Amino acid sequence: MEYKTFKKNIIKSMERHEFSSFDKFIINEMGYKVGEAEEAWKEFRKRTENMQFASVPTMRRWFGLNGKASPSRENIFEICFKLGCDMTDVERYLTKGIHEPAFQSNDYVEMAYMYCIENHLSYETALDIIDRYEKEVGPDVEFSHTHTTLELLTQYNTSKFLTIDEFVTWMQSKSEWFKGYSKTAMDYLILYRTSIINNIREEAREYFRNMFSERGFEKWKKKRPLKNDEEFYSAVKKYINRKDKSGTYVISEQERMSILEMAKLAFSGRETNTQMLAEVFNSTDSFIDIPRGIRYPGIRKMTDKYLSDLFNIPFKREARIKLMLALKELESTDETEVCPDHIIEICSYYTKPIRSELNSNEYINKSADGQVVTVGDIKKLIIDYNKENKRRTLLIQRTDLLPLIYHFSQQRYIRENGNDYNMDSARAMFVDLADKTLNACNMEGFNTDYELDFVLYESFCEDEMFSYSEVLDALYG
Repeated sequence: MEYKTFKKNIIKSMERHEFSSFDKFIINEMGYKVGEAEEAWKEFRKRTENMQFASVPTMRRWFGLNGKASPSRENIFEICFKLGCDMTDVERYLTKGIHEPAFQSNDYVEMAYMYCIENHLSYETALDIIDRYEKEVGPDVEFSHTHTTLELLTQYNTSKFLTIDEFVTWMQSKSEWFKGYSKTAMDYLILYRTSIINNIREEAREYFRNMFSERGFEKWKKKRPLKNDEEFYSAVKKYINRKDKSGTYVISEQERMSILEMAKLAFSGRETNTQMLAEVFNSTDSFIDIPRGIRYPGIRKMTDKYLSDLFNIPFKREARIKLMLALKELESTDETEVCPDHIIEICSYYTKPIRSELNSNEYINKSADGQVVTVGDIKKLIIDYNKENKRRTLLIQRTDLLPLIYHFSQQRYIRENGNDYNMDSARAMFVDLADKTLNACNMEGFNTDYELDFVLYESFCEDEMFSYSEVLDALYG
């Protein structure tokens, strides 16, 4: 199939297909059908006693009235508490409503929500438990970045009917496990990046084997035994910079640059996001504008910054938790007092603004210019840092994983089958891999009622499969 035909077909298919969205979900939850949004909105306001979860125009957009919008994860918890939902209901609102992961039990905030939902306690009680936990645990807690979720859930199930006081004490005893992100999801993210980049390197090495065998490089290399990739890369640089007797480079400048770039790709030991960005998304841009017109929220172009934030989730989550706990410890302290050393040490480690203002070689409770650092100074810096980084503290989503799974499954299919392509078997491999990964990450499985799932499924065509970068170009190019 020609790309132009694919582009035309995929756009038509997307326009014809009815996708799952929050407005359809919430209208159904209120007991109404699509087309009865106004009635569902009134029912929602009645059941929630006109609770202001967001501005009225925003909440109306949740129902597809005057536009479309989805509530935040925190909004979902507030709504579910007000509606008196049980655990199954809340998980449905999270996974099927806003298409996010189910409960993150390794996040102490969501653990408090779980406890209160199971014990039919209020949202305000949950906030009080969170506040007590933050005040009592302190910012010096050390987190364990290991797979502890199953063990934590096992222990939670034997502790979930404790009194509130006992439960707060239990939470404190498990503080090192509340790292705030899914280690399983992070492991899969890293696994797919590693696999994709390893494939890029192998292709680059194959290029070298073919190209340099014609140039006599192997014979030249035999005189210079190479122990590792780093030495190989250095040898390539020397080889391409050879000059003839007249002092002229044997290889042209443009070709030298091309070879060197390929060598860097083939023999660099680092797994860079830039490599994956170029391979999967066919982009090296830091910022990409999606044009108006056809736009699907579930199908995103990727930026270097976003990828960097994704792979820095462990540090970002830890920073956010530690700084919140530090702020809580300072809550009742006079702002004019000298800030305690351990708070400044924590803040200077996690925040660039503080690191730039404090000199670690000076007294810890003095800034670089010798001025005393007060509680008020640190409070302001933490608040400013949290505002700046709130949107950059991410939760790994299924839409982050699926493009990588798609690319990886295509690589694997080609390795195993070569040019012997069959649409059904290629699709089956992808769907199976997607389901296993998403289910392991406590996310909704593969579902063609979702925009991204559908477009990836449809990109396996009768005579060939198209890459994710081609999908993006078809929709937004």
